[in-house]
Amino acid sequence: MDADYYDEYFDDYYNENDLDMEIFEPRFENMWSDCVWPSLIQITIYTLKFISVNFAFRILTQTFGVKFRIWNHFVSILCGMILIWMSIEGGYVYIYGFIIISYLLIWILSKIRQRKVGYVISCFILSVLLLCGYLEPDKRLWHQIRGTLMIIVMKIISLGFDLDATKTKELPSLFQYLGYLFCPASVILGPWHSYNEYTYIFESPKWNLNYFISIILNSLLSITFLLMSNCFIYGIIPDNLWKWLIAYRDAFAFRNSHYFISFLSQATMVTAGFGSSDNLSRYTRAVGYEVTIPHKIEMPRSLLQVVVRWNIPMHNWLKQYVFRVIKPHGTFLAVLSTYLISSILHGLNLQLSALLLSLGFYTYVEYKLRQKLSTIYNTCTLPNPCKPGCSHESKKIFTRFLNILFSLLTIFHLAYLGVMFEAAFHIQEQGFSLSHTLDKWRSLDFASHWIVLISYLFYLVI
Repeated sequence: MDADYYDEYFDDYYNENDLDMEIFEPRFENMWSDCVWPSLIQITIYTLKFISVNFAFRILTQTFGVKFRIWNHFVSILCGMILIWMSIEGGYVYIYGFIIISYLLIWILSKIRQRKVGYVISCFILSVLLLCGYLEPDKRLWHQIRGTLMIIVMKIISLGFDLDATKTKELPSLFQYLGYLFCPASVILGPWHSYNEYTYIFESPKWNLNYFISIILNSLLSITFLLMSNCFIYGIIPDNLWKWLIAYRDAFAFRNSHYFISFLSQATMVTAGFGSSDNLSRYTRAVGYEVTIPHKIEMPRSLLQVVVRWNIPMHNWLKQYVFRVIKPHGTFLAVLSTYLISSILHGLNLQLSALLLSLGFYTYVEYKLRQKLSTIYNTCTLPNPCKPGCSHESKKIFTRFLNILFSLLTIFHLAYLGVMFEAAFHIQEQGFSLSHTLDKWRSLDFASHWIVLISYLFYLVI
């Protein structure tokens, strides 16, 4: 799921470089007319487009789909294609090509009783994705469709592995397969969900007050995060401050843009029928379907916790279909491979690759260091909180000091890593360059990387 996806639609309404950076008061007073109101109109229209299509999908499948199962998948295909047509200007040959070719390959592998469907389809489709991204001359087009391609590829790979593990007992028909991939709840904004989750929404229809409350709450939170990212954060924190405060501001604005996409995807998932407490561990009563947890990211215990809570469905996908597959060959290799696959899924943009590989090394060092400190000093300082009743001396002041220190370090790393996403729109729509990333990190003296390197050396010494 692309956190910067919304920029194409809303960047025209707000450009902080057009405002007076030296005088804070007028800038803040004019925020409503210059930014909030135009952005609010645009995002409301944008949100209603997704909600209305998914609500139509829900009504049509619950009205006629009980007796005619194939109708459910037909409606899913139709609604998904409508959203693609409304949201993406071109590149349809890539989307339809990936879907048809992958189904033919899975069908052939199932016919010859090949038990490595997941491995074969993963190698094939990731290689094709990488090759297409490299050869496509129109980088703006590729940048626009890569979010949808990422979700489709993740669904295809998970289906392949689920067929191997018999979690999905038989190869879906072409209609079922297309319905799953084109599901309007996730085809544009994500998140990833399994084939079994998709089929379950037709089995247990639930219409109640909480269903509508969750849709409204997710939509309102999504709009709020967009306004925070587009208007309020830059209006409150001017440019004439310390460079690290500016770095935190830019990274915080980027994270809010991610929350905007995440909560909008939560709204579409709930609208389409996902989020039942009967079969979904990510169910919460308030929002229905949980993609991200902002307060766990803004007030983190560890960087590992941030990675997990940033996009819960994608984390689960990477953990189940990448990390656990490679872990027998070594934890460090599994971590790096996980972030490498994530980079490929995101289009192998050099900036994102640098970020993801940095995160891979950061989380590995943090985990090993905190694990070692926990063992040496018998403290609850692991990246995740200990369960109640553990044997660690978790209430000591030293333990709390260490946990607070790691939390502050995580906030520092987030400011450093996230600052790269502040850039002009003409750069964002084509993808960021590695030189842009290095320039941003150089302006901050590569401080975060140095601290992680020192942490790793400290881990080796103690």
